Amino acid sequence: IVMGYDGYFRPDEPITRAELAVIIDRMVSYSLTAQNTYQDLEDGWHTEAVLKVSAAGVLQGYQGSVRPFDNITRAEAVIMLARAFSIAEYADGIRIYDDAADIPDWAAGFVGAMAYADYLPFEDTFQYDQDITRAEIVLILDRLLTEVIQNSGVYTDNIHGNVLVTAPDVVFSDLTVTGNVYVTGQAEGFTLSGATVLGEVHNMT
Repeated sequence: IVMGYDGYFRPDEPITRAELAVIIDRMVSYSLTAQNTYQDLEDGWHTEAVLKVSAAGVLQGYQGSVRPFDNITRAEAVIMLARAFSIAEYADGIRIYDDAADIPDWAAGFVGAMAYADYLPFEDTFQYDQDITRAEIVLILDRLLTEVIQNSGVYTDNIHGNVLVTAPDVVFSDLTVTGNVYVTGQAEGFTLSGATVLGEVHNMT
């Protein structure tokens, strides 16, 4: 899901808007692609992912620009991830941070929801306009997703939390998922057979 560079992971380096779009599309495999109306989006390794994530409403531009190579801030990254995983806004959740008053209204709903669910690795302060790092993205995904199903087959063990299904022909049989089930574009033939999902099943494509 998150790739390195020539043998290095570079955990403390910032991540760009385009890179986060690629990571999200790599997980979800969106089927729809938006028309390229961005004045600053040229053909490249990132273009298809940016347009797919835009079509899904996860990434939004600014006055005709998408700024693909700008470092993405903590607030912007959390909003993209919350949208991708259908997290409902909950602005009151920002109260856990000492700098809650600094978090702008456009970010408070999603940041609050992610913080309230304990998906965010930030402690006393959120620092909404600070560039998020590659390691911080990994930490958020690790908290958000208890398990990622990458192999076809029948699964019978209970899952305590959210699960992402990325493989075809997966069957959840007589098990309980205490969180949400996220079914990606790669997960054709996903089946619930006597399984209980206490959260919701989201078809992400």
